[in-house]
Amino acid sequence: MNNIKNYYSDSDSDSDQDQEKDQEEIHRPKKLQKLPPLPDIIQDQFYKSANFKNIDSKSMRFFNPEILGKTSQHIFNCLEFLPTKSQCQYLTHTIEDINMLLTSTKVGKLPKFQPLYESGLNFNIPLHVSLSPNIIMPSTLSQLFKERLQNKLKSHKLSSKVLKFDKLVLFPNLTGSSLFATLDLSKDSKENLSEILQIINESLEFEEDKGKLIKMLGKPFDKNSLHVSFAESPNIAIPILDNLNFWNEEISIVEINKDFQFEFDSLKITDGLSRLSIPLK
Repeated sequence: MNNIKNYYSDSDSDSDQDQEKDQEEIHRPKKLQKLPPLPDIIQDQFYKSANFKNIDSKSMRFFNPEILGKTSQHIFNCLEFLPTKSQCQYLTHTIEDINMLLTSTKVGKLPKFQPLYESGLNFNIPLHVSLSPNIIMPSTLSQLFKERLQNKLKSHKLSSKVLKFDKLVLFPNLTGSSLFATLDLSKDSKENLSEILQIINESLEFEEDKGKLIKMLGKPFDKNSLHVSFAESPNIAIPILDNLNFWNEEISIVEINKDFQFEFDSLKITDGLSRLSIPLK
């Protein structure tokens, strides 16, 4: 650096002493410095161990760390349906009403809710009602679970394949960073799906050769919490749980059209590698 500095100096001559000093600094070995850590975006996120201590047992009812392994799979069960053009228009108007009520309140301004049924590429995305949280189980049990659930549903007949709704409800995600606008299922729709929830729970029981129960992965979803998420307000800086009741009271004036409904014909099982569709009667 001194040589560069001297090159741009106004003085055309340097003393011999300065030149010797510069030469010593050039040839003096420098200490090795540690390289800075890799940015998070480069690091492999998939090999980080899960922090089970911070998992809410109520919201992750099927989450059982004892069965995790290198060959584990994530199983997700739901009823899926693609909104029609008129249904999307109705939901869009509902989102506008919610944004008008919540973008400016006494507890702060929420980011605007964005539809979950729009892809941004001019086509619609299916919505769903979750019938279980994200179940984690060894792949050896995954196939057995699918077969058992499929066999049990073959003999089950639903009273209806229509989902109706009573009201709007806001739900936070597990990390508390986003808020979802949801359609709360009507009492009759919840009752209709309660037997499927029980069948899913029964299919998650695995036995040893001697008949001893070895895996009971929690209780089924509470039928009273069944809902369809249709919009999201992301990156919320305001504490969600502290204000959730207030926000739900604010949107309670938005009434749901009693004729608005979704139809379904199958149960979807996704394990990250494949997708199975089980027809429902």
